Amino acid sequence: MRITPYNKILPLKFLANKDFRNKKDNNIAFDKKAVEVSVQDVQGAYGKVLVNIQQDAGLFNKSVFDLSLSLAGLSDEEFNNLNISQTFKKDNFIAEILSVTKDLPETERQIACKYFGFELYQNEESPLGFSISGYPFISGDKEIIQNADSGVYEAIDKLRPVIIRFLDNNPVVCNNKNIEKELNSLIVFFPELRVLIGKKQHKNHNFDVMKHSLKVMQKIVQNPEFEKLNRQDKELLLVASLFHDIRKTEGKRDPNHAINGAFDTYGITRKLNLPREDRVKLYSLIKNHGWLNYINRTNTSIERWETQKAVAFDMREGNLFDMMKIFTEADLKSTKDSDASFDKHKASFETNSKNIKKHIKFMYQYL
Repeated sequence: MRITPYNKILPLKFLANKDFRNKKDNNIAFDKKAVEVSVQDVQGAYGKVLVNIQQDAGLFNKSVFDLSLSLAGLSDEEFNNLNISQTFKKDNFIAEILSVTKDLPETERQIACKYFGFELYQNEESPLGFSISGYPFISGDKEIIQNADSGVYEAIDKLRPVIIRFLDNNPVVCNNKNIEKELNSLIVFFPELRVLIGKKQHKNHNFDVMKHSLKVMQKIVQNPEFEKLNRQDKELLLVASLFHDIRKTEGKRDPNHAINGAFDTYGITRKLNLPREDRVKLYSLIKNHGWLNYINRTNTSIERWETQKAVAFDMREGNLFDMMKIFTEADLKSTKDSDASFDKHKASFETNSKNIKKHIKFMYQYL
């Protein structure tokens, strides 16, 4: 087998144009501006996320660690029986948005929604035929409506109390009161997480996106390797578990959700006043959390070799790949109501992890 020299590496370039299930998996494309994303880049078409109000990071850290400890103490059966919802549910929120804007043309309805930071898109997997993309917020983006028709302004006035009801007057409800308390504390910091509650995943998953994310957090904390990390790296892994699927398309396999979620998380977590290098680390964890899937989808030994090198390149700094192994194992253990998915891929996980570690060691010696 011809071995590509390390100074010729083009991470995942050969995979960027491969067709996986008739979809280009840009998740794995080499991203040269990964750590230079601006707040505007993060928001895309969804308006301005409120990142200028700096939150008390200490209170957030306490809430996220308290939540992780509560989850760690649950058995798999106890976790599977958790029921997590909101008083004003996501689908009821969508129904009211559709009702308020029912007389608007589609383009004007989207302008009114974008003013509040989100869009509604047609999705046959949703009970109402529509899903949310983006993150609702209250204050509104005036630039969106500079040249809008009067109907848009009227719709905005009607939408505002609906948005407030969803974001500010909408307790999270859970049959475990400790978890309920901690989730409500976290959502004060990150109302963006509300869109995950009740968001259906594709058929390989047993849980909605929020419950899956909490399951990942649980499995991270239960891993003995987690205790070997310093406090800051523990925090980053716990935050990554909450946000890693924040951009998943509802009810469908979404090959681009990791790269999109990584960009969004990089911007949204500015509220925590994290050092830039920690946000870059968080970005890398989320962007690459599907690395094992990328490797397992290769067709030849050369492709597998190249993909392992690409993962090693992205994860080469410090203990980032050790953190990623904890993250990936937890993610695999959280798709079903048991560890079945991890058990299925365990041999591949261990073999590829060893090879990636060898690549990382080689890079440190010769690059």
